[in-house]
Amino acid sequence: MAEGVQESRRQDGKRIVACACGQRYRVPIQAVGTRSCTKCDRPVSLAPTPDGASEHAGEKLKVFVSYSRKDKDFVLWFSDALQAQDVNVFRDLDDILPTEEWWPRIEKLIAAADTVVFVISPDSVGSEICAREIAVCEKLNKRIAPIVLRDVAGHLLPGSLAKLNQVFFTARHEFDQALATLAGALQLDIGWIREHTRIGELAMRWDSRGRTGGMLEGEELKEAEAWLARRPKTAPPLTELQRAFIERSRQAASDRAKSDSDVILGLNLYAQKNYPAARDAWTRAANLGNPAAMTHLAKMLGDGVGGAANPQEALGLFSKAAALGDLEAMTFLGFLHESGDLGKTDIDQALQWYRRAAAAGQLQAMANLSGLLVRMGDEKDAAEAWRWLTYAAEHGYPVAMNGMGELALAGRWCTQDDREAERWFCKAVDHGNANAMVNLGSMHERGAGGATAAAQLYRRAADLGNADAMVKLGALYLRGAGVDQDFSEATRLFVKAAELGHAGAQAKLAEGRRSLDGLQVPLPAGHFDFITCPQCNTRVRKSNAERALESNPQLQIDPFATALACPNCHCEFRTDKLLRGEYDSKKPARGYGFWILCGAVVLAIVAYNLSH
Repeated sequence: MAEGVQESRRQDGKRIVACACGQRYRVPIQAVGTRSCTKCDRPVSLAPTPDGASEHAGEKLKVFVSYSRKDKDFVLWFSDALQAQDVNVFRDLDDILPTEEWWPRIEKLIAAADTVVFVISPDSVGSEICAREIAVCEKLNKRIAPIVLRDVAGHLLPGSLAKLNQVFFTARHEFDQALATLAGALQLDIGWIREHTRIGELAMRWDSRGRTGGMLEGEELKEAEAWLARRPKTAPPLTELQRAFIERSRQAASDRAKSDSDVILGLNLYAQKNYPAARDAWTRAANLGNPAAMTHLAKMLGDGVGGAANPQEALGLFSKAAALGDLEAMTFLGFLHESGDLGKTDIDQALQWYRRAAAAGQLQAMANLSGLLVRMGDEKDAAEAWRWLTYAAEHGYPVAMNGMGELALAGRWCTQDDREAERWFCKAVDHGNANAMVNLGSMHERGAGGATAAAQLYRRAADLGNADAMVKLGALYLRGAGVDQDFSEATRLFVKAAELGHAGAQAKLAEGRRSLDGLQVPLPAGHFDFITCPQCNTRVRKSNAERALESNPQLQIDPFATALACPNCHCEFRTDKLLRGEYDSKKPARGYGFWILCGAVVLAIVAYNLSH
């Protein structure tokens, strides 16, 4: 059947459609249209069959005819008669020698056949080629249907043929009656025989690929095991290869269930920040061949989470997972090649991995690919970038929604449109995207929404850990725009953003602290140290003076410059005495108003720098 056949409806709401080549697919009962066969690329009809249709309804019986070239005229006539009975006949009527290119084709034809019809004659019994064909049938446990064209003494027949019932097509027998008898025999247990053929072909393909991949799984494995259990007494037995294929599929299914359980366990442990245990769980699953576990483990190895970092092992796991079809691994490989984290930047490789994952429906890969094309700035890539980003955004990927808003706001590859930008930002905000909250907040701050609406969005983004939002919200607290003016809250936000690596926040805070301390002590951006209050163990941030004293306790520094007031218990302690082990009393805070004044000076400096 050219476009595939259908199986009857199942209780689970699924049915099976099968291509003429034997490849089968589980689809919803209501599925319509066609799909391309992954094995032979032929179109497979998804149209449902009437209730009660058999598993192989409409599929032609496949028969290979083994014969001597001297019986060619009869075989032509016989083959035409079989085809009239809706039988698909495989035969080789070309007078060619058994070369290396020719013989594998014969083996494939025999493997694809449900039954092999052997034409018995003195010439075929003495043919070396026919003997080799019978040997292949015996190896594959193919059902053989011998027909007698010319009488041959029983002791001259191969053992496998001598013990089988024969249908006579000799000159003294009625051809049509013999054909009807053969046709009935060919249809005996045909459903089981066809599955024997299909499992045999799948097993041979599995074996040719080193016995990796392409195994039975899910419902297909359950059906194969049920098929094996209902083998008719007259049907041929399974080959060792078929048994090994089903057994390995069963073992792989068991391993997959175990590894899937470990993947879920690893996710739960990771959420609980039990990183070593999560790493162990994903290692077990990865060793069982689970590609999702390989990807999770590769991320941890690359970042050194839960144990020592191992970038090379991480790359190997990403590559292995990608080869097994894991789309997230493909996306990560694209990012690694784009970012240069592998030692060098390879844009071509990045594009290749992104496109491969995007073509398979990975939304993050679509957004990354679009972003890379945008950064490349080539106008000829604009259409592709726009297509991928639009698809990802329209299918619910919030990063892509934010990207669409940014393009609309900037007028990049589209007409500048604030309303369109706001629409996409709002959609991304609804999906919890922090960058979109910052972008939409900036629009409100500049437009009709005002600073109050902006502050609310910045707050949401800051709570999600977005450093840009912290800086912008801190600036609003400094000015008292949209929120009550609060220098301490502004400072807290700036410090938190700096600790997250925000360069702007680091630079402003560093500049303000240098101005206050009046000391020429290097202050690395983003580097802040703490000292513990001897009264209540509260962490108190050090100043430049304290850092200088810590590096050289013999420095002569104004003691007041090293006096700190604990924000919790308000006790005052001098860092120079603490570092030298001389702290021996609990004193009330002195000069606290001076420190408040100093803090105001710092915030004023920061506010000035932010506004310029």
